[in-house]
Amino acid sequence: MAKRMKKAPLSVIVLTKDEEANLPGCLASLDFAAEVVVVDSKSQDRTRALARAAGAKVFNRPWPGFTAQRNFAVAQCKEPWVLSVDADERISRPLAREISELLAGQPACDGYRIAEVNDFYGRWLRHGGIYPGTHLILYRRELGAYRAGGGDVHEGVSVPKQGVLKGHLIHHAYPSLELALDKLNRYTDLEAAGKAKAGKGRGAYYLWVKPLRTFLDNYLRKRGFLDGPQGLLYAFQTGYYSFATAIKIWESQEKGIR
Repeated sequence: MAKRMKKAPLSVIVLTKDEEANLPGCLASLDFAAEVVVVDSKSQDRTRALARAAGAKVFNRPWPGFTAQRNFAVAQCKEPWVLSVDADERISRPLAREISELLAGQPACDGYRIAEVNDFYGRWLRHGGIYPGTHLILYRRELGAYRAGGGDVHEGVSVPKQGVLKGHLIHHAYPSLELALDKLNRYTDLEAAGKAKAGKGRGAYYLWVKPLRTFLDNYLRKRGFLDGPQGLLYAFQTGYYSFATAIKIWESQEKGIR
């Protein structure tokens, strides 16, 4: 009989809402972790049932925003280390081994940044500024207090000493244009609201110059053109994200004046 591998002293947090299509693949990639915590937001599909069947601890609560939901998830964790992933993300096997070996010893850092490779309309993007973007998603639990970025989006943790792992987080980011546009609309709503409240992102520069500069920077300087049509689409999407955010800030300002 094969010797059963010891689970890594790690809690993985996953936020969900109607993720029955993505969640099984995500949870299957987390089999090396001692604990998986799924915090669901009133899903209408089989998300919670699938999570429980996979052995995850499941919580169901209304959506309070990204930052508050992640902090709630961390508060439910029992292991000394936390890894934060989304339902459309997967931990590659090399990364799983690397994390297990790291946590079996005495980690030198308080948190670790991990490179993400994105499946963007059927192509793994390797240029255009999106790769090798790293994210601090593995950290000591007691240091894992999330803070919001621009609005209640792009939230993150900050730890005193950071390292970088070699393995990859696999992100099935945009399987369809419909999903991409829906996500872009929701995220720009949040970012615009946050920046408008802080009095940021207003003026002609943000409406006209920044979107064009973002597109050209990602497509030309960061060589997004090497990723073919998907590289062009990604560069356009980043520019449009900037433009849509600025338009929504301008719109909120105009409504406030009237």
